[in-house]
Amino acid sequence: MKKSILLFMFFAFAETLCGQSVAVHLGNGVSLKSQLVTYDKITEIVMTGIPSSDDYAYMISKDFSRKTYHLKLDMREADVDTLPTNGLNAFWITHLVLPRKLTFISDTAFINSPNVASTLEFTGSFPGMGQTIFGNVDMPPYRNDYFSISEDNECCVEDGNGIYSVDGKIFYAVSSSMAPSGGEQKYVLKEGTDIIGGNAFSYCQLAELTIPESVDSIGDYAFEFVYTTDPLCPSTNNTNIFCNPKEPPQLGKGVFNNILEESRFFIYVPDESLSLYKNADGWGELPFKIKSFSEFYHQQGIDGTLFDAEIKVMYKNKAFVSTQVDAVVMQIFDIDGSMVGESFFVGGRAKISAEVPPGVYIYRIEQANGNKAVGKCTVEKK
Repeated sequence: MKKSILLFMFFAFAETLCGQSVAVHLGNGVSLKSQLVTYDKITEIVMTGIPSSDDYAYMISKDFSRKTYHLKLDMREADVDTLPTNGLNAFWITHLVLPRKLTFISDTAFINSPNVASTLEFTGSFPGMGQTIFGNVDMPPYRNDYFSISEDNECCVEDGNGIYSVDGKIFYAVSSSMAPSGGEQKYVLKEGTDIIGGNAFSYCQLAELTIPESVDSIGDYAFEFVYTTDPLCPSTNNTNIFCNPKEPPQLGKGVFNNILEESRFFIYVPDESLSLYKNADGWGELPFKIKSFSEFYHQQGIDGTLFDAEIKVMYKNKAFVSTQVDAVVMQIFDIDGSMVGESFFVGGRAKISAEVPPGVYIYRIEQANGNKAVGKCTVEKK
């Protein structure tokens, strides 16, 4: 008898420790609270139907938080096209599978939820987004690998450069696969990208971004709350955006709202387009300076003419670059942002050991003093 009681207590404890998965269907007077009344320490909720305003209110209540533990909320089949303003305090949700029908995430939908949701998984088309979707809180919000897509998503693709439309023309967002696990956050968008979507880099730590010449528009709040380092630990690092389009891309609303370290945020543009950018709608009103590529190279102590020109060299299928500056390391990236080679300079020349097919590449050169510069090179057969 005692053994049976002990076994019962053990399994009850194990169930509480491991948590429970609950399926709920909402609507027609059925509330989320009523469905969860007999449960405790829930680790997964599979939700269908239509949640009401009361259901959203319940999900940010203390009673709901007491019932959940590292919660996965799966809403993929819920009949929801809009997440309402202040709809979810994701503090209690570590994995949110968003509705397949979702088309819009409203302003401050995840208010007061800094550094909480480890995954926001998109199962359908990438939705539009409002302003400060993670809330304008006293402690600046952090980006923590928020966005990913489901394996069966037919509307978006995810690769080393983040989440794109299937045709590669729209860059939607930084994804968990794109965000480095440590060090400086540097991104190169794919050549052929036409649009940087709304909120694409919002709340991200960003040290360096290369925007290809093909981009012609940047969506609402794309760089809102961008920061260069931990907002509570100011650094001497800068956020440098290398904007290659000759014509200034059209800007949406609030593209550069609430940059957390404005004095360290810089945009570099082609020399011949500097005046165009400074006089273009939205660009000329920025609270930080727009500068030319040459000015960046000059600041780095590197001869800008080397990097402004396209380098067209190929020797026995091995790309190389020569320079008179005291360069140490060269890295070459393909247009997808993947590094295809790295080499040290010897006698003023660096040669990539692996075969590099002809095409357009981005390269980064580092000097002995730590200064760096980037540029575009076209590798051709010779």
